[in-house]
Amino acid sequence: MCGIGRGDSAMRVAGRKPNTLARLGEAIEVIRDLVEGREATVDGNPIRIPWIKDGKLPVWMAAYGPRALALAGEKADGFILQLADPFLTEWMVKAVRQAATDAGRDPDALTICVAAPAYVTADDSPAALAHARDQCRHGRADNPDTAFVPDEIVDRFCLLGPAEAHIAKLRRLKDLGVDQFAVYDMHDDREGTIDAYGTEIIPALG
Repeated sequence: MCGIGRGDSAMRVAGRKPNTLARLGEAIEVIRDLVEGREATVDGNPIRIPWIKDGKLPVWMAAYGPRALALAGEKADGFILQLADPFLTEWMVKAVRQAATDAGRDPDALTICVAAPAYVTADDSPAALAHARDQCRHGRADNPDTAFVPDEIVDRFCLLGPAEAHIAKLRRLKDLGVDQFAVYDMHDDREGTIDAYGTEIIPALG
């Protein structure tokens, strides 16, 4: 599987601008063609990997804005959404599937993946939830750029609270068409969160 996007964060850290959506769309086609054994044109040169005879590469694209969502529906095999807010998830999944339909593709053939920070607490006390928010406020504990992210956004975009809260939110997202979940586990209780997902949350989701 190939996960791909415009490279917003990575490119900016390197002091470069993110790629255009046109470049991203071209890259999806070139990467898929090369890995599946077909010839592709790269920088004006025809290239084919001779030892690949019959490959298959699903390409999943990360997207947020309307034009990027449309591109995902037109070209990608899967859509990666890096937040766990049900309201935005519903709107974005509909946009991607509509773009697939408009492009003559099967909208139900796209895999929908939600990826978000997760922190499992022992209870839903204010102190426990406050700690979980601070640990997940920007995807990584101790990130210097977190002051502008309010609690409301953290609650909407992340998976926080006791195991039953995670289960309820994940079930809601599943009902909106999400096929797969990925959790960001970059905080002070990585093992505890992994254990809770393995023993309580994943089994409850079937």
